Amino acid sequence: MKKQYTPTERLGVNAVERMFLHIGWIFREQHTTDVGIDAQVEICEDGVATGKVLAIQIKSGASYFRQENASGYVYHGDVRHLDYWLQHSLPVLLVLYDPTEDRAWWCSLHEENVTREANRWSTCVPKVQELTQVSRDALRRIAMPRPLNQSRLRDIAARLSDRAAAISGYSSLLDALHAADSSIDVIAPVTDEMLFLALAFCSHRVRVRLITGPTVPEAAVRELLSGDHEGIDWKCAMSVHEKLIVIDDFLVVLGSANMTLASWRSGWEYVQCVCEPNLSRPVIESFEEVWLGQRISLVNVADLVRHD
Repeated sequence: MKKQYTPTERLGVNAVERMFLHIGWIFREQHTTDVGIDAQVEICEDGVATGKVLAIQIKSGASYFRQENASGYVYHGDVRHLDYWLQHSLPVLLVLYDPTEDRAWWCSLHEENVTREANRWSTCVPKVQELTQVSRDALRRIAMPRPLNQSRLRDIAARLSDRAAAISGYSSLLDALHAADSSIDVIAPVTDEMLFLALAFCSHRVRVRLITGPTVPEAAVRELLSGDHEGIDWKCAMSVHEKLIVIDDFLVVLGSANMTLASWRSGWEYVQCVCEPNLSRPVIESFEEVWLGQRISLVNVADLVRHD
């Protein structure tokens, strides 16, 4: 006999509600006519509702995880729903829930991260974007964008050109760090005390994650031991080659230059700045893969220092 009812859809809605409640946000399921939005989530700060809301579309079941690539799970849909979501007055999140593992992954839907094919379309839901407490900052920025701050970062990026590896370019880089509103992520195989002190200063007000090579400047270690800069989440690897900085998941600075004053002053290196979501997103996802140890083995520097 053909099944008349399966609980898969309800399991997905209930599970995703639980995940957002653990984050500390308000989950409101849409019980009235559903035309493509399953729920709304309101962001709360320290238990206070902000009035900033995300629209959520939940897809539950193992079938949504059958096709994947190196970055994530490939979702296919019809254009009618996509057009509705892209025209929605709220930012729309697509959430895929796997009931066999009780885990969910998300992506924000916008024109830059979808591929259209006749009456169908597809997008990749990144594996690094699992719906957990770690997602809070990224989701908060989607619901509460800071256009004035982004404008400031664009202005700074305009000062950084292909020939930006000079003393004035390094000053602009420091300006960009201090303009950060919520997060700074850095991969710097070689660094110096100046960069570390700038990150340490910023870590008192924004999240800072730093990945370096195995050689750590003595002055930076002394600063870490001082206890004044515990806000830096710092890891190192025996082999890391990327050189990049991501600010507020918006501005990406990358190139051949080490993140040191001497390297930028040499004038022989190139630096590129990206502020466009369709170009910066792959770089941001690449950082997350490195940070999670999916490509190289990382060690927490604070643990190394304590053991020494």
